[in-house]
Amino acid sequence: MPCHARSTSAPARRRFPKPSTSPPPRPLVTLNLELPAERQAHDYLLRISTGRWPTWRLLGMARDGAALLVAVLWLRMHRQLPYSLVELDVDSHKFGVRWLDYGTAAEVRAELRRRATAAPKVEARDV
Repeated sequence: MPCHARSTSAPARRRFPKPSTSPPPRPLVTLNLELPAERQAHDYLLRISTGRWPTWRLLGMARDGAALLVAVLWLRMHRQLPYSLVELDVDSHKFGVRWLDYGTAAEVRAELRRRATAAPKVEARDV
């Protein structure tokens, strides 16, 4: 039977986190969720990078015309090259995924920045 004896120490005071005074972060990229392919890309990224067992950890993101570039770390797979630059094609009629593997986070972030700066008016940001 469990013993329900009261503790002799004083109860710990509950500490609540202070609300953040910093402004909310800027969006990494902008998607038009009314377009089916961009909605699919949004839903795909949410499914694969959140939840109880995410497959990817997002390291950075940029928009390159009709492609969404995402630097990722593979979490649920034992791979020799654990980092990838994923390209999500968000053309108005299709949705596609392809990736290139890299050995380090610095390499994949450098490639993300290089590809993002090669296209006009595109900004690459780290997560």
